[in-house]
Amino acid sequence: SAVTGIEDVNAEFGIVQSNGTITVKNTENLTALELISIDGSVVASTTVNGSFTSLQTSGLAKGLYVLSLIESSKSQSVKLFVD
Repeated sequence: SAVTGIEDVNAEFGIVQSNGTITVKNTENLTALELISIDGSVVASTTVNGSFTSLQTSGLAKGLYVLSLIESSKSQSVKLFVD
């Protein structure tokens, strides 16, 4: 499954996909990550612990998803395509 980020947030957080995993770098100020399907369902989530965090994408249906990068007082989102 390849994932392509289409927002500037991708560069700030160093979002990389490889072998069914999304890895997000520079996550020291984040509290959680959520991968949300186009219908609004959270399909994967994890709490952040350290400077990088990963989410599994293997087994997900092909399509558009939103990766939500959550801080204590705000969140940022990036659109991702899983194929």
